[in-house]
Amino acid sequence: HQIEQPILKIFGENPDISTMSIKQCKFYQTAKDTNARIRKELRRQGLDFEYSKVGRLQGYRYPVHISDPIAHLKRDNKRMRLKQIERLIDASVGLFPDSWLTKMLLTSQHHLQGASAPIISFDHNFGFYRIDIIPTLYDAIENKQVIHFCYHPNYSHESVELVFHPYFLKEYNQCWHLFGKAFLASNGLPAKYAICTIDRIRGEITTVDPQPPFIPNTTDWNDYFAQIIGVTRRNGQMQEIVFETTDETTFFRILRKPIHSSQKVLCFHNEANMMRGKFSINVIPNEELLSVLLSFRSGITVIAPSEYVNTVRREMELMSNNYATE
Repeated sequence: HQIEQPILKIFGENPDISTMSIKQCKFYQTAKDTNARIRKELRRQGLDFEYSKVGRLQGYRYPVHISDPIAHLKRDNKRMRLKQIERLIDASVGLFPDSWLTKMLLTSQHHLQGASAPIISFDHNFGFYRIDIIPTLYDAIENKQVIHFCYHPNYSHESVELVFHPYFLKEYNQCWHLFGKAFLASNGLPAKYAICTIDRIRGEITTVDPQPPFIPNTTDWNDYFAQIIGVTRRNGQMQEIVFETTDETTFFRILRKPIHSSQKVLCFHNEANMMRGKFSINVIPNEELLSVLLSFRSGITVIAPSEYVNTVRREMELMSNNYATE
């Protein structure tokens, strides 16, 4: 809690220069100017100091009767952070599940309050690598700032420098994804990285200076995600994917946790007991859809359309080849 002129303190303790005039030292004026700037900045923050001089040691220090001189700054910082979190939640309403937003707010309040013995907690997801850059990306989207970062496609050692116009953030499958328009920093040509997973962003994210004109977003994100599972949207057409369950557990699992908002129950194979059934969803097929369907293992069978059945079959054959024995 004490602000002093450290260069002057050294003079008082070093016997080799204790007889030298302080003002004859070439660093004296620099130290004096630096101290003045520090005091000016602290005063701007509402912190004033008492001048004291003991022998040759002189400087400014906070009144000793105040135990925590920056307590009000810490309180203001907590309030500011909580407002930022609430602003993020407001912007996410309708795009994230309510439970996710509740978790975020409760967890944030817990950390801001410094609780030492919580009575409720949520699972910490360590899969959110580089989640610390979310506030930076969020502010860039909100303020329509063009940013620059180093991106590693496919987790490879090769990297590409991107100039990015950010539009949207979405979490899926334990990873955050940044949507926007990308250009190569080297020559300004359009780049194919319209979706960047943030765990592949390396190093610092900076704003481009001077700022180029921000390219406005024209995508309706609710419509964009309504037609797919996950985040990858190909140029294909919407298809009705039909599949049936082979056991009771899988049937109720899919019934109570729909794969997609368009999911419908087409029929029950045993209407008396509702043991098995047939479902349909209307989506644009992508990698995430295939992963979700395969996650049910033998619990489901995709039966239409025929071309997508072949897609699933080819993927299963490739998986089977990994375990082929001679």
